[in-house]
Amino acid sequence: MQTSSHRLFLISSAVFLGLSTIACSPINSDEAKAQQGTPVRVQPVHITTVVETERSMARSEAFSSPQVSPEVDGRVIEVLHDIGDEVEEGAILARLDDSSYTLALAAAQADEAALKTRAEQFARDLNRLEMVGGGQYVSQMDLESARADLYTARQELKAAESRREAAQRQVAHTRIQAPISGRIDERHISEGDFVSAGDRAFRMIPQSSARVSLPFPERVGSRLETGMRVKLRRLGSDDYWIDGKVTRLRPSVEDGMGVTAVVEFIPPSSWPSGTMLEGLVEVAQRSNALQVPAVSIVDRPGRTVVYVLPGHNEYGKVEERRVELGQRTTDRVEILSGISAGERVVVDGSAYLTHGTEVRVQGGR
Repeated sequence: MQTSSHRLFLISSAVFLGLSTIACSPINSDEAKAQQGTPVRVQPVHITTVVETERSMARSEAFSSPQVSPEVDGRVIEVLHDIGDEVEEGAILARLDDSSYTLALAAAQADEAALKTRAEQFARDLNRLEMVGGGQYVSQMDLESARADLYTARQELKAAESRREAAQRQVAHTRIQAPISGRIDERHISEGDFVSAGDRAFRMIPQSSARVSLPFPERVGSRLETGMRVKLRRLGSDDYWIDGKVTRLRPSVEDGMGVTAVVEFIPPSSWPSGTMLEGLVEVAQRSNALQVPAVSIVDRPGRTVVYVLPGHNEYGKVEERRVELGQRTTDRVEILSGISAGERVVVDGSAYLTHGTEVRVQGGR
């Protein structure tokens, strides 16, 4: 009997000690749940200045693309530049055979020299007659005849000088020269070709500004203004963006409903005329805008949400917030409504959450 009582006492003591241990344990139920919560990473809502842009695309064009043509007939004996070459104004692009023009120039120079000598002789004769005529030994008729001969000789000399200058120009025109500084965009002649004055030889693109006409729908056109900044780059490339400016707005040619923004810019040498460009027109700028990482945005049926972890604890229940999106960049999204500055949004694992899901933060904030 005594043994049975002692055994009962020991069992009761063990049960009491076990219950006391459980009651005094420092781990509460909330923390236990948090240790088992879904692991996530969070980031605070970022405050920044957002530039709102409108995108379009079109082919670039030069303000002018002069056609370079020979000014005399001749056979091409040398081509000095090709497509893509950058040349300065006056650079020789090609040479024509100048032998016939050189001979014509030599003949014109000889004719001019002979007429110059003849005019000088008439001038001396007239001077002598005038000196003698002072003593009344020369008739008035002889003086007038000498003056007429000198006048005629001088007029013939002027004509000879004009013919010599024309011959010099023809010799010079056997060198086809760049009318502007720029890049050769087309070449239409080769060595051995016979060309006539006015034939196409080259086409050039100037080194000055180029332009691109970006079309926009009517809803965007009402927001555009001349002077707005534009960023441009080659479509589908990873080129750096270059700056341009809207210089003119005109109605769309296609349907008359939209607006075309004419943008001027300085093109790099790697952007020939006709390059397909994409342009971002900066239509608005908002300071104190809220941004979150793009990976935090979750599309649910009929709504777009983010998941917010309230407070500053490393664990807790997330809140699903319906948000309105604004401007997007490659890795961040502007939030127009639904969250506040300083709140923490889930960035990794958000797609697997629902409102009230227990989570724990890991891997930094």
